Amino acid sequence: MKKKINIIILLMTISAVLMLVLQLYFNYNSYHSNERVFKSGVDNALKRSVTKLMNIRRDEFADQYKKWLLDTNLIVISSKFDGKDNIFSIVDKNPTDKNPRPPFDLAWPEFKTKLDKLTPKIKVDFVNSFVRNFLYSDFITGRVLFFTTSLGERQAKAFQNDSVDLARLKRIYLQELAIEDIRAPFKFKVSDYNFKHFNSK
Repeated sequence: MKKKINIIILLMTISAVLMLVLQLYFNYNSYHSNERVFKSGVDNALKRSVTKLMNIRRDEFADQYKKWLLDTNLIVISSKFDGKDNIFSIVDKNPTDKNPRPPFDLAWPEFKTKLDKLTPKIKVDFVNSFVRNFLYSDFITGRVLFFTTSLGERQAKAFQNDSVDLARLKRIYLQELAIEDIRAPFKFKVSDYNFKHFNSK
């Protein structure tokens, strides 16, 4: 009888140990699975946040550029019909160069009919189209095109003075983390980065 009790106790002990090992195994897998999901959610939220912030900055640069183009004290926009297309010219009103740039001319195919007069509405439509078609991607990449000297200089200065608005990024990031159902404290760490060269090896 005593031997049977000892066998039962031994079997119960082995079962308890096996259950404990299985529980630890499942907890370990569950922890690592949750960690992967958490890291993936954090990374995805950060990528979306950065993209949103870049798009906001692009739109802000675009609005500023439109203001420069529509500033009659800075830029002169004119149009003429060449028999086929309406040709628009953009030139600095007061060129500072000794050898000023020639006007930047381009056809505007969106407006098919001959323009007799450049009305304020047509001018605004042209500026909106020009910025959207020629400059939107440059506002993200930071490339500067000198359509006129003053526009290029202003754009270069705006890019040079621009920096990441961490407070704004944090607000967007918190919203994106909430979408991933993540509520954890975080802190952005800003690191200096200096590009030296590509490694061909």
